[in-house]
Amino acid sequence: AGSMGPKVKAALRFVRNGGQRAVIASLDEALEALEGTKGTQILKG
Repeated sequence: AGSMGPKVKAALRFVRNGGQRAVIASLDEALEALEGTKGTQILKG
C-alpha cells in the first residue's frame, strides 16, 4: 500500500549497489512475485 515512488527509489538503489534483482509486490503475491509472474521486477543490466 502507499505510493510507489519510495518503493521504486529503494529498489533502484538496491540494484545499483550490487543487488541482482529487486521485487515490489504485495505480501499476498509474494510467491508469484519471486517466480516473476506478479509485481514489479527491477533487474540489473
